[in-house]
Amino acid sequence: MKIVNIFSNGQHIPTLPAIDMLIWAAGLAAWKQLGYALKIYCEPHNLEFLDYWRLRDFYDEVDTSLLPDNEQIAKVDGKRFWSARKAEVLRSEIALGNDSVVADTDIIMFAPLPTDYDLLVWSDEPRTTNGGTIYLDWKQISTPPKYVMKRFVRVCKDAYNCGVLHFKDTHLYELWAQEYYRFVIGNPCKSAVDYGNNVFACNSEQRILRACADYMEARVAKVMPEKKQGLSAAGNHYYWLRAVWRNLPRIQNDVLRLWLTHQLKVLRDLAFKLLEPYPQTLERFESMEYFQKELTSYQ
Repeated sequence: MKIVNIFSNGQHIPTLPAIDMLIWAAGLAAWKQLGYALKIYCEPHNLEFLDYWRLRDFYDEVDTSLLPDNEQIAKVDGKRFWSARKAEVLRSEIALGNDSVVADTDIIMFAPLPTDYDLLVWSDEPRTTNGGTIYLDWKQISTPPKYVMKRFVRVCKDAYNCGVLHFKDTHLYELWAQEYYRFVIGNPCKSAVDYGNNVFACNSEQRILRACADYMEARVAKVMPEKKQGLSAAGNHYYWLRAVWRNLPRIQNDVLRLWLTHQLKVLRDLAFKLLEPYPQTLERFESMEYFQKELTSYQ
């Protein structure tokens, strides 16, 4: 089984938060430790970025030909429907006959992935969080002109977190890709509640996927059987910690701040331990003044 990452950024060496880069590097080390081959799809100018952060050597394969000028991706608003890249990478891997799992770069795994399923996802995605939800009633979200939503999509209220995504059932992939593109191509991207781009990205990818899996009665395996935050035995999807870190200066609750800063310390120590076999990559983080300042501000 192969783990596939996707990275596409217009800048040669983007300025990304140190915590994002640390999770990415540690995640690659963890996949390697578990024995998985690694592949990345990116654009040619992104190779400079991978070299700068000393990440390219982790990858067994680097593909720079698929993402640039891809016709399907070009039809979609990439800022809102970024999963078009994921759909095309999955299509490419299926065509190549590869047994490939597309994984986000903010995941650190501690145990091998499940193997018996039609569809592999990270977890169920709750309908509501803190009294609100990005999974709005379909009537509150715009659709393309002349779009007719199929009933099995319309009645679905649940979703899957696609931090990892793998289709062993290629018919399920084709159904999802078809319904995904029907919803996103030509969509004017308007919603009754402003939750930013996540409204469109999550409903098109995660909710339509759940609808398709339910419709086909697929056997679904979840890396995280129960939705939870913090550390777990299987692995961690750090999207929540990345999001909270950006808002840490605005958090007034001292107990919450203490818990969050402890989580950051645990993450830093874990990541540095995983990167010990890769001294050049570890040196990149240890030697960066802004990195040290950012991840030691909890003290």
